[in-house]
Amino acid sequence: MTPVAVDVNDVAAVGESLAGAAADAVVLTVRTFPADEEFLVAATRTVLDAAARLGIRVLVVGGAGALRSPGTPDLPVADNPVYVPAEYHDVAAVGIAQLRTCGTHSGADWVYLSPPARLEPGARTGRYRRGTDTLLLGPDGESRISAEDLAVAVLDELETPGVERHFTVVQQH
Repeated sequence: MTPVAVDVNDVAAVGESLAGAAADAVVLTVRTFPADEEFLVAATRTVLDAAARLGIRVLVVGGAGALRSPGTPDLPVADNPVYVPAEYHDVAAVGIAQLRTCGTHSGADWVYLSPPARLEPGARTGRYRRGTDTLLLGPDGESRISAEDLAVAVLDELETPGVERHFTVVQQH
């Protein structure tokens, strides 16, 4: 993996950096606080456009807000105060717009990873459970994963892609 800092508002710069790196895949991890839907959607679209022109797969590490609530599939996690405190609602809702941007991009090879409700630094265990578009809960009823284990899930997806366009993970104890 080679991290590349590039202005995601500059389509040419993104394309040049991807072409110059001879990338097999791109991992896009952008989140704004406070929420900035216009920026996040534009950045996602720019990366998808550049990657599509080069035939490069894009793994977007998005937000948990785009998932369905467990037990209430019609309720997005972004709108569920059990998992998203009011002060984070707008940030969580922007993840839905980001996922929609991916879904409307017909030319790109993309996958969207929604982390659990809580993502925190912690131990790397390499153990996590994978799901689709519904928030997963661990055996303790919590929806969380360490940043280290989320990184393992990202690498696993890059090395052995799943079939789902939208998936999530949760810490496995």
